[in-house]
Amino acid sequence: MLKYVVASPGQEFMVGKKLAFGTGACWGAVSDAATAAAKLAASGKPGGAAPSLYVPDVSENDSIHYFKGAAAAAASVSHGSYAAVPIVGADGSVVGLLGVDTVTQV
Repeated sequence: MLKYVVASPGQEFMVGKKLAFGTGACWGAVSDAATAAAKLAASGKPGGAAPSLYVPDVSENDSIHYFKGAAAAAASVSHGSYAAVPIVGADGSVVGLLGVDTVTQV
């Protein structure tokens, strides 16, 4: 589960919202990071970057989750970009996610 802990001004309704595993596009970045960490650990090589996710236009991606609902998203201007980068701990596990977007839901 992912939980939103901070949001931009005007988007405070997001704080405290949760995404179940598999809901929303960001889980792709989390799953890819966990897979990459496991492969890196098995290789014995140090370093490596966590995979990130970039969606240039959220209106063209069906896996984007709108907390105000699909009807509200369709009624508003839902164009914008979304990017997510997993935060990986020293042991290779994903401990968080930094997500940013240019989408505003009215």
